[in-house]
Amino acid sequence: MQYRRNEGFRFQFEKPVKGLFSIIRRNGKQVQSRSGSVTVIDISPNGLRLQSPLELPIETNQKIEISVSFTINSTKLSYKGTILWKRPVQESFQYGILLENGEDERQEIIDEIKLYQKRLKKE
Repeated sequence: MQYRRNEGFRFQFEKPVKGLFSIIRRNGKQVQSRSGSVTVIDISPNGLRLQSPLELPIETNQKIEISVSFTINSTKLSYKGTILWKRPVQESFQYGILLENGEDERQEIIDEIKLYQKRLKKE
């Protein structure tokens, strides 16, 4: 597992953003999994940090791809990504996700973060 922190910005939510995730591929092979609950801790145009009570069995040299969905500003966002790292935090686990986003998805994240920040300033 590796940590990737060389991005332009990363937005951390003040209030938890709840969502769902499911595993869609393991080492390139499609799998069926039930949805699990997650909290989005922070987000950037290229990645997410998620927290979940579920411990995923991630091993070195194993590629696990997930689908994650959550709502910001009444907009439902859904992305696919690869788990880069996992670490225990209290009685749950955090996961670093590298999103498989094109330019449109990256811009969507930036726009939603800007709108979210504007709404926070008004509160």
